[in-house]
Amino acid sequence: MKAIDILRTATASYDSCFREDGEIHDPVLGVPFQYGTPYHAVCNAVLALKGDEDEREMRLRRAQKGFEASLRHVVNTEEPPPLTSVSRDTGCSGRVNHRDFFWAPVLKSYLILRDLGEDMSSFEEDIRSVEVEKSFRSSPPSNWATVWLTGEWLRMREGLSPNDIEQFDAWLQVFFDGHIDLDKGCYHEPGHPNSSDL
Repeated sequence: MKAIDILRTATASYDSCFREDGEIHDPVLGVPFQYGTPYHAVCNAVLALKGDEDEREMRLRRAQKGFEASLRHVVNTEEPPPLTSVSRDTGCSGRVNHRDFFWAPVLKSYLILRDLGEDMSSFEEDIRSVEVEKSFRSSPPSNWATVWLTGEWLRMREGLSPNDIEQFDAWLQVFFDGHIDLDKGCYHEPGHPNSSDL
């Protein structure tokens, strides 16, 4: 089985959860959960680019709608984050700012949609307006920060960021200051027992 077939099957499994506003609603909870919407958007964008021609328009529309919903969420920081956890014991739910995980798929969706010929210029002002250190929950050396840094690198590369390479290097330097073991190929997050592969 090819990777594109796996992606198509996985993405299609959430198609019934897609709402016309672009959000993905959890099939059990009936509301957006964690960062499903931006990742569903980027998966649809990839399928519009590389998938079956007969599905292209549908995938393109879902990618565009999901991108718009995700960008709105990143820009509107007063908006409450989606549910992020549910206790197995009590059923109580909680919310944590997971916008960190939105930034990379938002930028990837933007780039793919633009490369597919969609006019994305109306979104550039919103993309430029995001203040990463205010919008996102974590700062280096948290591994969550590596996720938004991936998106920020894309934004910088496209000339849509107020940040420059010196600022980016300063963010990266924090990871290298005693947290990266190059010999073992691991990053040790302070205060956590886990490590991440480089």
